[in-house]
Amino acid sequence: MFHSGRYKEALVLIEEKENTGSGRSDIGPLQVAIHLALGDSMKANYYFHQCLSEDSLNLSNVLNDISYRMELDGQAPDLALKLTNLAISAAPGSPYPYSTRAELLGINGDSKGFYENLEKALKLGFPVLPLTSPNQPEPYRNHQLEERDRKSTRLNSSHRT
Repeated sequence: MFHSGRYKEALVLIEEKENTGSGRSDIGPLQVAIHLALGDSMKANYYFHQCLSEDSLNLSNVLNDISYRMELDGQAPDLALKLTNLAISAAPGSPYPYSTRAELLGINGDSKGFYENLEKALKLGFPVLPLTSPNQPEPYRNHQLEERDRKSTRLNSSHRT
C-alpha cells in the first residue's frame, strides 16, 4: 500500500501488525517512511532513532529499498530522496543508498550529484553491471549516452581543424 501512495492505510496495517506482535524487521523502517510521507517528521524521527539503535544496516536497507521502488515507479521523487538520505545516514558505509541517490539525482538532471554519488557507491563496493545490461537503470543509460555524445563532439571538432 505504501508504494501505491496509500500511506494512511499502510500505517493502519503496520500498527495492527506491531500491536499483535506479528511484525517483521521492516516495520520500524516502514513507519519512518510512512510518517515522513504523511508529514509527521517528529514520529518519523522517533522511529528512525529507535531502528538506528536496533539495527542500522537493516534500517538503511529497508529505507533504500522503499526509495528505489519509488524511483522505479516514478513516485514522489522528493520523498524518495529524503528516504535515501536517511538510509545513508543510517549506514554510511553501504554502497547501495549512494547508488539510489545517484539515480534519483540523475533522473532530475543533476549530473554532478549523479557522478559524485555513483563514484562513492563504486568506492564502497557497489557491483558494476555492463552498460548493455537490460537491468541497467535509466539514469545510467542517459548519462552514458550524454558522455558518449560529448566525446564524439570533441572528436568531430578535433578532426575539422
